Amino acid sequence: MEQAQGFEAEESHDRFGYSAVDLTPRFAPQAMDLIGEGWEEDTAFEAVEEEVAPEPCSSFATRIRVRHVETITDVDCDAWNQLFPDMAENWDYFRSCEDSKPELLKLSAMVVFDGTNLVGAVPVFIVDYRLDMSLPSALNGFGTFIDRVAPNLMRMPVLGFGSPMSETCVFGFASGLSFQEKKMVLKELVSGLLDYAKEIGVKLTAIKDVPESDRELMDEVLDQFRFARMGSLPVAKLDLPFQDLSDYLRSLGANMRKDLKRKINQSRDVKVEVRARVEPDLLDEIVALYHETQANRSSSFEAFDEVPDAYFDHVLKNMKGLARVMLFRIDGRLIGFNLFLQEGNRVIGKFVGMHYELSRKYNIYFKNWLEMVSYCLENEIGELQTGQTTYAIKTKLGCRLKRSWIYFRHEGRVVGSLFKALGPKFGLDMDDPDLKKLGCAAPYVD
Repeated sequence: MEQAQGFEAEESHDRFGYSAVDLTPRFAPQAMDLIGEGWEEDTAFEAVEEEVAPEPCSSFATRIRVRHVETITDVDCDAWNQLFPDMAENWDYFRSCEDSKPELLKLSAMVVFDGTNLVGAVPVFIVDYRLDMSLPSALNGFGTFIDRVAPNLMRMPVLGFGSPMSETCVFGFASGLSFQEKKMVLKELVSGLLDYAKEIGVKLTAIKDVPESDRELMDEVLDQFRFARMGSLPVAKLDLPFQDLSDYLRSLGANMRKDLKRKINQSRDVKVEVRARVEPDLLDEIVALYHETQANRSSSFEAFDEVPDAYFDHVLKNMKGLARVMLFRIDGRLIGFNLFLQEGNRVIGKFVGMHYELSRKYNIYFKNWLEMVSYCLENEIGELQTGQTTYAIKTKLGCRLKRSWIYFRHEGRVVGSLFKALGPKFGLDMDDPDLKKLGCAAPYVD
């Protein structure tokens, strides 16, 4: 494995059966250079010791060990969830993603232990990435041509933290860790990512969709590992400090209120139902509507958009009531759905599907929006997370945008330098048509 931050990797297995990466300090390269210039060995090490101050919490730093696990089921469910308290995208969620067996993704996890105690964790994915997905849309045709005639030039595997089935990469840390100890755990996780990438021959590593609120911690650690940063698509969220739906509608602009009232009248015959489980026949209808929606999307991120058919069944079956689906019917026929997760004071919209002809006729997009707002208000939920698309209409409906970031690193000397120099200039947020239209008026969360 490649050495990161002056450590050697030694493969081992502990009594829990995990494949472990024990990180043991090696000689500092500055000292080896001094020895090569004729210095006495003792003098060289004294010089290095004078330059490097000991890290705080050093006993904690020497105790923790990073491990890559091939499946989240190799980690105790309760131990994982303690690092992500009250989150709907928990152990059950990522297990459901694994169980759905995506064809284009391989999912796993990276964990850090202090002895036998789990103190850090993050989901891991590996996927083939088309480089032109990060280029301006005007170059998509050129990228597609190159991908067709010379795919090896356009595609490369990416090993990353996060999940294509989640809009945010959240790192789990044991409660009670100080900021400095969290930095140490994060360093172990990143070292483990780079070591595993070297082991499987992947040169491009990434951390997908880091929220702005985590940037202080991420920047401080990832700069040391030579990661660059580019903008990802922001996450839209609607704050709901309203008494009821009428109160929410009054918060909108006059034109939007008028338009919504008209759409409400057009969708009066649509029946709405919220369920935590669905039978197989209904599940087939949900999958078919999702495929129809995917076929009508304006852009594709290929493997990052993959949602296996089995995903819907596994999430609804495994999430212990945290996953629910809102169903929209006209004359008994299913014409739309919204799969969402409910956690504490927030609802996370995951995936929608619609019959396009009928959804336009009955304004299912807006019917879904207003029904989700009503659901949140009736259940005293204060935030509705609505995804990474259609920002123009969502901001008119009251949403604000939470910035997200992608960190990346390529091992090649030349290619890595190009990625680091050019990557930040091609953020996904820079090429989104809605964000371009909103410009400086985009309502980002401070």
